[in-house]
Amino acid sequence: MNALTHGRGQGAVRVWTTGSELVCEVEDRGPGISDPDSGLLPPSPTKARGRGLWIARQLSQAVEIESAGRGARVRLRVNLGRDAQRRAS
Repeated sequence: MNALTHGRGQGAVRVWTTGSELVCEVEDRGPGISDPDSGLLPPSPTKARGRGLWIARQLSQAVEIESAGRGARVRLRVNLGRDAQRRAS
């Protein structure tokens, strides 16, 4: 949703597996994310918005944020576990 709201209506979502991980990447063409540490602290319960990166960090093993003046790319990595690794090999 943030990619559409802040990304000037343009964005892309890519999802793939590496054998041991599920990777989800969201990219937009908005102003970028000014704070690379966004989502490290729980959001204020009094605010109606601002929970996306915090939730992503709670559900993922890694969150990578790349941001420049002409967009942002957020990549989430989720460990699939040993069973998924065996099936992929």
